Order: sequence, then C-alpha cells, then structure tokens
Amino acid sequence: VISVSRLDRDTSGVLVAATSPAGAECLTEQFRGRTVSKRYLALCVGRLEPSAGEVNARLYISGFSEKYRAYVSPKGKEACTRYEVLRHLAVCPAPAAPMA
Repeated sequence: VISVSRLDRDTSGVLVAATSPAGAECLTEQFRGRTVSKRYLALCVGRLEPSAGEVNARLYISGFSEKYRAYVSPKGKEACTRYEVLRHLAVCPAPAAPMA
C-alpha cells in the first residue's frame, strides 16, 4: 500500500492510498491537477438560507503544525464549495438533571 495524500489534514485525517505504483502515480496526478472531488456530510445548528448554493473564494492557509487557519485572501488557492441542505431536524431539549 502506497500513501498518496491526506485529505484535509487537520480535519478528517482520511488517507488516500494506492495498491500499486501506477495507481499512486495516477492518483497523485489527479491531486496535482486539482481534479479530485470531495463530498462531506455535516450536521449543523440553525437554518441555512438559501438552502442550496455555491461559495467561490480564494482560501489561504496560515499557521503551522496542528494550529492553522484558512481565510479568504487574494494569495489563496481557488476553492469552490457547493452545498445543499438535505433536511432539517428538530432540536431536542437537554435532558433534565437526575433527581437526588
């Protein structure tokens, strides 16, 4: 197994691996060419309006090691995020404290 990339290093930590040198080369070229597509599922609090859309911005990563921050900057790399609210969930009240 050949390690190719670590997706979103400081968030998911998911590793992309290949089982052959040819496969590793192919995957590496896709990452280099920025042709890789990533999908995420998120659970959020509140309501997002509009419920579907696209955010295009140049994201710049600053920081080092485990501490970093991504922000919009002309120095950043082009990034496109498409989102869609799949459903709204009811908010459950916090459980009551147990009686003594």
